Amino acid sequence: MHLRRIVSLVASLLAVVGVLAVAPAAAAATTSNASDTALGRRLVDRFMTMLEHKDVAGLRALLAPEFQIVRSNGISATRAEYLAHLPEVSSFRQSDFVVTRHGDSLVVRNNAIVDVVVDGQQSAGTSSPRLSTFRKDPRTGTWRMVAHGNFVPFS
Repeated sequence: MHLRRIVSLVASLLAVVGVLAVAPAAAAATTSNASDTALGRRLVDRFMTMLEHKDVAGLRALLAPEFQIVRSNGISATRAEYLAHLPEVSSFRQSDFVVTRHGDSLVVRNNAIVDVVVDGQQSAGTSSPRLSTFRKDPRTGTWRMVAHGNFVPFS
């Protein structure tokens, strides 16, 4: 059953990425350069720092209205559900960033070691993959997180 949830999670994330990839965009090709990688790293670091400091106002501004998260245990949440039950992040360290961009869509894949408690469960403290998608708001020019998936093992 656990494997079925993970397969469903990956399929959902790929669907979100696929929708973003075919959205109208100013750029003709997908890019992956140092500037995009730096942007992706800043956005994900900001997300994690806001979680660490329980910055609900900042998260409310960063998370797009359509935001969804899916965790390694198969549990998912909408923006409202997530903001109402934030994880308890005490520290994090991120690495291995791979960022792709197509116009106003940005996809960030990275690894992270996060000391976190989610729904009473403590993370195992090992490196785990993450996938975050962002879109640039055409009205404000700010980047909003659309989806986040993490594969954090819990002890």
